[in-house]
Amino acid sequence: GMLELLPTAAVHHIGMYRAKESLLPIQYYNRLPKGKTCDVAYVVDPCIATANTINAVVSILKRWGAKKIVVIAAIGSRLGVNRLLELHPTVEVHIGAIDENISESGMIVPGIGDAGDRQFHTLDEIPDLLPLSPGGAASPAAIKRKRE
Repeated sequence: GMLELLPTAAVHHIGMYRAKESLLPIQYYNRLPKGKTCDVAYVVDPCIATANTINAVVSILKRWGAKKIVVIAAIGSRLGVNRLLELHPTVEVHIGAIDENISESGMIVPGIGDAGDRQFHTLDEIPDLLPLSPGGAASPAAIKRKRE
């Protein structure tokens, strides 16, 4: 992870999640040290979908006094990345892939599903990426299977 690249970096945590219905960010944890700032804040977020959550985190870091903010994400929607850069044009963004579409429920399409649910094992249904149909798309039967 990032600590392998920056082993002497100070690590702080801003806990945020996105409300499923409203898609608004909810902060549940923030332990940024008072009276201290940093030259560069790296924000690691697996997905930038609507950008509501990452925009809230970047705003918190700016109020805290971070001089430079770098966002690193595995995947994002075109809409979310554009919103992030519109609201925070000085933020540097490094992203592995951009998907063009976002669903009405705020999920990147095709995306990787809910990264938080995957990490914390709170999935009600587990997306099954295999088997693929002959055309390369996931077969309808393989899209979702109930968690056992």
